[in-house]
Amino acid sequence: RHMAKINFIIFCNDVKQEANKNLNAIGIFDTIVAEKFTAVHKQMFVVVNFDISSGPHKEFFKISRNGEAVLTSEEFDFNVPGDKHQFIHRIDGLNLPEPGKYKVEIFIDGKLEGDNYFLVGNKQKINYA
Repeated sequence: RHMAKINFIIFCNDVKQEANKNLNAIGIFDTIVAEKFTAVHKQMFVVVNFDISSGPHKEFFKISRNGEAVLTSEEFDFNVPGDKHQFIHRIDGLNLPEPGKYKVEIFIDGKLEGDNYFLVGNKQKINYA
């Protein structure tokens, strides 16, 4: 089994997959601003693009704040016909307990293969610690 190589992980408000396989990521962001906490982010997408050997694989992701899991996805089975694959994860109603840095980790075949993060700020006082 070859190790996966993450090409990118992006966060956005919406995605549109075109007939020619192009992906339109709409409203790419790295920061969410909330009025009060616990906040609920209505909807977001996590797009993960990676290189991996062909064949069957498993993938899941985890969102955490200060090491505490906020969300862990179910594990998805997928089959790669070539060497590239892309996941588009839709997240509805993400609970954000407090302002700060939220880490998104991507696990493929049980192994952490990459991560990215987004920031959550308080509209009254922007502080991303």
